[in-house]
Amino acid sequence: KYRLVKVLAALDRGVAANDDDRTYVGDLVDQLEAAAKSTGGVPEDADLEKALDGEWRLAYSSTFAGEQPGSQGFTGAPGQGAPGVTLGAVYQRLNAEAKTCDNVVCLRSPIPGVSGVAALGHSYEVDGRSMTISFTGVTVESSPFGVGAFKLPSPLDALPREAREALTNAGARSGSFETTFVDDDVRVSRGDRGECRVFV
Repeated sequence: KYRLVKVLAALDRGVAANDDDRTYVGDLVDQLEAAAKSTGGVPEDADLEKALDGEWRLAYSSTFAGEQPGSQGFTGAPGQGAPGVTLGAVYQRLNAEAKTCDNVVCLRSPIPGVSGVAALGHSYEVDGRSMTISFTGVTVESSPFGVGAFKLPSPLDALPREAREALTNAGARSGSFETTFVDDDVRVSRGDRGECRVFV
């Protein structure tokens, strides 16, 4: 576990990973997952919710490392958005009592003082070791304009009810991931599109 955390510290969430790094990280993650299975497995249902409750910083994403397209609200490597704007720290904030999962992204700009923090809100359901999240909207938690936190409506909210329901039932607002390792310090999840994420 500590070798993995040490290696990830130099990989900028996977963005700086080369082929050798990706292979090494994959091997270390496989070892953690095997250790979890041999020591009683990963907690499930309410026990899993309790283990995940809190704020986790994204340390590695196979999506950011260029292995495959992502889901769960992280859809590309840092720096691929608006010109000059880069992705800073990324967190996942889970609240077991409220059953919410927020993907929090910090955006940086080359213009001094022009940065912001946005939370992509989700509700969630847990089934065993699997968590399904459903998008609920975006909250701008801090902005460069001194405006307090505000919530942006979901684009789907503008559609007629029948269209919203059809898209939601088809999974347009949701994703899922399975927790394959978790303790007090490190969490590993595998997403519905095969992506691997390590949180600390």
